[in-house]
Amino acid sequence: MPSLLGVTGGAISPFGPSRLHLVIAGHVDHGKSTLIGRLLADTDSLPEGKLDRVRDLCDRTAKPFEYAFLLDALKDERAQGITIDVARVFFKTARRHYMVTDAPGHVEFLKNMITGAARAEAAVLVIDACEGVQANSQRHATLLSMLGIRQLAVVVNKMDLASYRREAFEAVVDAFGTFLARLGVKAHEWIPVAARQGGNVVARAPEMPWFTGHTVLEALEAFEPERTTVDRPFRMPVQDVYKFTNEGDSRRIIAGTVESGRVHIGDGLVFYPSGKRARVATVEAFNAPPQSDAVAGQTTGLTVAPQVYTARGELVTCEDEPGPHVTSRIRASLFWLGHEPLAGKTLLIYPEQGLGDTLQCMRYAVLAAARGARVVAEVQPLLKSVIAGVDGIDEVVTEGEPLPPHDLRCPMLSLPLAFGTTLATIPNRVPYIAAAPERIAKWRALMPSTGKARVGLVWAGNRGHHNNRNRSIALERLLPLLAVPGIDWIALQTETAGPDRAVLDAHPDITHLGEALLDFGDTAAVMAALDLVVSVDTASAHLAGAMAKPVWILLPFSPDWRWLLDRRDSPWYPTARLFRQPAPGDWASVIAEVAQELPGAVAGRLSPSPACGGG
Repeated sequence: MPSLLGVTGGAISPFGPSRLHLVIAGHVDHGKSTLIGRLLADTDSLPEGKLDRVRDLCDRTAKPFEYAFLLDALKDERAQGITIDVARVFFKTARRHYMVTDAPGHVEFLKNMITGAARAEAAVLVIDACEGVQANSQRHATLLSMLGIRQLAVVVNKMDLASYRREAFEAVVDAFGTFLARLGVKAHEWIPVAARQGGNVVARAPEMPWFTGHTVLEALEAFEPERTTVDRPFRMPVQDVYKFTNEGDSRRIIAGTVESGRVHIGDGLVFYPSGKRARVATVEAFNAPPQSDAVAGQTTGLTVAPQVYTARGELVTCEDEPGPHVTSRIRASLFWLGHEPLAGKTLLIYPEQGLGDTLQCMRYAVLAAARGARVVAEVQPLLKSVIAGVDGIDEVVTEGEPLPPHDLRCPMLSLPLAFGTTLATIPNRVPYIAAAPERIAKWRALMPSTGKARVGLVWAGNRGHHNNRNRSIALERLLPLLAVPGIDWIALQTETAGPDRAVLDAHPDITHLGEALLDFGDTAAVMAALDLVVSVDTASAHLAGAMAKPVWILLPFSPDWRWLLDRRDSPWYPTARLFRQPAPGDWASVIAEVAQELPGAVAGRLSPSPACGGG
């Protein structure tokens, strides 16, 4: 049973006429409950003494006070510091009443989140500025979309832990905005927030003068409530038909719950899908006086004239109101997992995660084409030019563009499953991506022509990636590599933070091309002119591997799934070599090993064979 926490400020009915039902969603521990607790505290909406009681409880149990404890009413939740069940709170402003649902963020309680969000009219989705977009951020956004919630504000929380940097906020906006676009959802508001401190919740945060948008409370006030169900066309599914015979009772009562609208005695009815028609003779209620009408939310019974036979599951509507859409055919784009033949079909493959995932999975296009499919690839805009030349791809569209007609669809990261891939059968023949010759000539002219080995360098990934802080390296830590003789270093980093920019300015011997690269077609052209790429685990590493370019990938102690464990090579990319942290955070050992191996590598000017790998 969801917990209901009342608030002061006058008698508030959660079912009052001026009300907005709001759900707060997002990944576990991104601060949803803290946001609501702070919202209630800063609007003086808490019951008298509640804040003091929670503070006292924290003192007695030697716990640090959290605003989330104002919402996490269950003992297990306070002990574990997470929301398990759905908590609802009610508060009001001068404009209207609010019913706020705090949905649990842990994947194990996803069904609780769906229950809490099912009747919401608007949503706030909370993302940690430091952790960035997480799996449940995406799951919750997808579910909100499926539930038909179109009024959405995205709160980028814990800005205090990100030093209130605008770049941290914009990284989340870029990453999550791209994901929402794939769902066909557009956020009404993007708000940087420090919920624990109250920044941009009700009052503006002086630490973020660069933000001029709405606070959370202002965003809530801008949402519009949906029409009440009473104002909508009459709809009542038939749940049963009762026939009584005692004492000469000849009524046949059609029973059900009115889902929307209103019906009166004398109204003409249409039953769907049978199309039968009748008029309301009486409105029946159990153990109640005669009724003249029934409205949304009521369980009722109708008798009709003339009597008609109707079965459970039919839908009762009013003849003078818009009817439902009736069809005997469902148009669907089926999710393909390898069981249905592809011959003669058009298969849409589409991204669900990052740029690197898309590059990695493009190898499956040729396998789908070999089964007779016409393959359409939906890709991120930065990848369109480089994906257009992949064997097996017939058409490329970018996210947000209209999708062409297709028979089947498959998310890219499900392609290995659809093709029954095992470790021994990974299709690893490379290259399957190539650069355009005209672009290669353009970028080669901008590189040093000293006769030394050209080595590309990528030291950081997308700042919005949830694991970016573990996989990226500050450029200053890589300076020992510059001491290796015989190398012209080419920086491929497209985004440079302040400290990295200072290092680049102090080392003109690094040719920095990254910020001039407009898309991955440009990046591929630069890589084509290199002898080696040294990269952290980011999309550039995948691109180099897909091009059969020698690539050394620097991995954290706990790597992504695709790099496996305890091996120096990659079954996905035959030209890749993996350098792993021996202990969490130990980049020094990785850098020292790379510096030791580089002289021998560049002396031989690593060059892959024109095609390598199997599959």
